[in-house]
Amino acid sequence: MRTLIAYYSRTGGNEKLAKQLQERLQSDIDQIVDTTKREGPCGFLKSGLAAMLKRTTKIEFSKDPGDYDLVVIVTPFWVGNLPPATRTYIKEHKDKLKQFAILSLCGSGEDNPRALPDVEATAGKKPFASLLIKEAEVQDESTKQKIEGFIKAIQQ
Repeated sequence: MRTLIAYYSRTGGNEKLAKQLQERLQSDIDQIVDTTKREGPCGFLKSGLAAMLKRTTKIEFSKDPGDYDLVVIVTPFWVGNLPPATRTYIKEHKDKLKQFAILSLCGSGEDNPRALPDVEATAGKKPFASLLIKEAEVQDESTKQKIEGFIKAIQQ
């Protein structure tokens, strides 16, 4: 099964997670690049507002997700919602996603009630696997076990 890890990361945490997953799966990897500058304190606030309003943005990427059997999307959630870059990627490619999974390193992890419904509404279908990890718990042993379970689920 051909697998692509497509990731968006503003601060580097989800990028690190994506690269670790790519090494484990020996899959292809592709960065989703938001062409909108989102730096500084105002950028942070504007980014959160854009996520809350479910806005899209102009993005760059290099691999066609339609060439893969499985696409694992690694992304943060901002104010409980998809960031504009990830939302754009999913919207533009939802018909090409044969199977997809979501992996996220974010502030509230699995306690985020809006995250997966937002993904499902954007994609028009449910991810076949998902794992939302709290940033504060990324090094916990129980989190490492959850990541192993996620990897096993997507390998089957």
